[in-house]
Amino acid sequence: MNAQSNEDISNSNSDEIPPDNQEEEGENNSSNNTNNNNDQQQHKEEIKNLEKMFTKRITRLEDIVSRQEVDIHRLKNTCAELSEVSEAFTRLLQLLREAGLDADSIDNSGAGADTNIEDKKSSYKNNNSGSKSDGSLVGKVIESYDDAMIFGTAPSSVIDAADAAGAAILAAMLGGKQRMLIDVRDAELSSDPETLVQFIELAILPIAAGLEGLKSTRNRVKIVFPKVSQLLEYRRTMALAAPEVVALSTLGFDPVEKRDKLVVIVAPEPDDEEGIQAIKELLTPSEDGVHPIQKPVVILNYHMLPFTGADLEFETVYHLRLLAVQYMADSKAEEFLEQQLVEDGNSTEYKDYEKDDTDTDTDNTDADDVVEEESYADDEALESAMKHAHEVGANEGITRAMVIRAYPRPWHVFVDLSPDTDSDFEVAATFDKEPTMDQVNLAIIECLEGSEREDEIVAKQMQQALEDGQLNQVSGMISDTLSVFDVDDDDISLDDDDDDDDDDEEDDFDMYEEDSV
Repeated sequence: MNAQSNEDISNSNSDEIPPDNQEEEGENNSSNNTNNNNDQQQHKEEIKNLEKMFTKRITRLEDIVSRQEVDIHRLKNTCAELSEVSEAFTRLLQLLREAGLDADSIDNSGAGADTNIEDKKSSYKNNNSGSKSDGSLVGKVIESYDDAMIFGTAPSSVIDAADAAGAAILAAMLGGKQRMLIDVRDAELSSDPETLVQFIELAILPIAAGLEGLKSTRNRVKIVFPKVSQLLEYRRTMALAAPEVVALSTLGFDPVEKRDKLVVIVAPEPDDEEGIQAIKELLTPSEDGVHPIQKPVVILNYHMLPFTGADLEFETVYHLRLLAVQYMADSKAEEFLEQQLVEDGNSTEYKDYEKDDTDTDTDNTDADDVVEEESYADDEALESAMKHAHEVGANEGITRAMVIRAYPRPWHVFVDLSPDTDSDFEVAATFDKEPTMDQVNLAIIECLEGSEREDEIVAKQMQQALEDGQLNQVSGMISDTLSVFDVDDDDISLDDDDDDDDDDEEDDFDMYEEDSV
């Protein structure tokens, strides 16, 4: 019995595990699980980072590829254009050679130009090397500009003039001008209120667009009308319905407020003394303690007369005046004038001789006969002068001219040299100040005479080319091309005729047709 009890005790002792060992094993298992979880999370984060990196690289590569495709497409178009230009130039060179142009001189000149270019490159390299050493030599940069960038362009409509006026107002405000004048003498503005509204809106549009959205105290354009009726007409047809940017007022009320950045005053009628006086009081008040407007002011004159009466100094930022020009010219005009002067001198000598004769022989003359002879001589002189005037005025016509000033450009006189076709305004003269009417007339006359001389030179050159036979090859090529087109048209017409004949035969067929006797 004792032996069995001892075995049972030993077995029970062996089956039982101490609690300290169990806790250690649990801690080890939990630490292993946490380490595994951390490793998995780190692995996932690394995978995500790699995916993000790869997506960025892919997007960059796609962007680069798309840009390269666009550049390649542009290069292809440029190469195609250059090939067309080279082919056209070769055809032109061949045509000039066939017309009698010396090609050897062109080649020699080209070779000389190449050698000159190489010499210039070598000298430029030497200069650059010298400039790097001492820094005293600086290369010159030559830029070319278009005439339109220097002189501007003549507006083809009132809308174009309004755009130019808006650009001039913006440039003047950026230049620090405070008192500006827009002087547009066009009958369309003074007769059509809707056109005037469009002109005002387009003129203030650049300033209004710049002031829109600004968080400042002065962010509004104020338009001041001389009468309430004009304000109502503007409000009825206006397109800029933004009271926070464009405000309206009249001269009878307080037109200027603190929020106004630019004040545009529409000029009253030239005979409206009350409106002119109101503008004068607004800009230069006569009352004590009242200060003049410190904001930029633009006066818009749309009448056919200049804005006068206020005795104020304004900078004309935009001026447009249309002129109708009637001219009469001929190559024989100078000869006619010289001949007329000679005839006038002979007639005066004849009159002096006749006067002396009548003084010495007063008994054989009658006063009535002398009056009749003088009147008859005056009629003949008038008739001959009219005849000569019609003979001399072979080239007479009517054209147009413009006097334009758009700030910051100077004053220009434009003349239309082809009034019968599309408008072809060219700059006749340039002035630093507003030109007088005599200066404008002189500039127009010189421009018209120069255009006639150019036409004569071109006509002489064409006549010389025809006499030399240089244009025979050109006419032959044109006739060949026209004959080719004519042959193609004839073939097409023949095919059309055959089709028409077939259609006619089909139309004439009738299964119930009977012979007629």
